[in-house]
Amino acid sequence: MHITGNEWRLSKDLKKEKFCFLIGVDNWSIELQKSEFDSLYLSLLRINEQLVAIKNELMDEESINLELEQLPWY
Repeated sequence: MHITGNEWRLSKDLKKEKFCFLIGVDNWSIELQKSEFDSLYLSLLRINEQLVAIKNELMDEESINLELEQLPWY
């Protein structure tokens, strides 16, 4: 599976035993194990849920930072 967008890409190749996921942006990329990708995905879902929960309370010119620390991610 390969998904690409404007200057980014996501690949999944389960034939590669250890590092079967690749996330790339511009000239940068990282390979992840399935467990790392799964935990990153769940962390991003939690951040998105938090943003959706408060976005109607923000004015257009306001900016916020949402942070989540859940090993191995910060």
